[in-house]
Parts: sequence; C-alpha cells; structure tokens
Amino acid sequence: MSNHTPGPWIIEWGGDTEENKYPLFIKSKKDDMYILETDDGHFGPNKYDALLIAASPTMVEYIERQAAKGDKEAIDLLNNIKMGRS
Repeated sequence: MSNHTPGPWIIEWGGDTEENKYPLFIKSKKDDMYILETDDGHFGPNKYDALLIAASPTMVEYIERQAAKGDKEAIDLLNNIKMGRS
C-alpha cells in the first residue's frame, strides 16, 4: 500500500475570475486535505500539470494492482516511484 494521501484528488482554483484563478490547490476529495498549493501562477503548474498531479493516486493504484499480479513493468514502475525516479 502506498503512503501518499489517498485519492481521489481534485483541483480547486483559488481566484474568482478567469484572469485571477491562482493560487491553484490540489486536495483530497475525501477529507479536504491540501496536497499542493501554487503561488500566483508565475511559477505554479499549468492546468495540465495539475490534472496529471490530481490523477496520480489513481495511476499509482492501477500500477500497484498490476504489480500485485506479477507484471514486471508495473513492478519496475512502482519501484521507481518509491525511489523518486521516473
């Protein structure tokens, strides 16, 4: 089992208009725990980075299931994730 905050994760925009949509938050849908908060958008992730980050728990759960079935590629991916490598 992973030690990350359980998914699903959701994206929440901090601003009230399209021009002022930052900061961006990623948080646990289950318990409202914040996973990530960006700055005013100058250095923060773009929408597509945020979508990928928010999907991470689901992807890891899938890889874990495949690894449990003996899938060598999934086992290697899971080991790389745990070691902080891509």
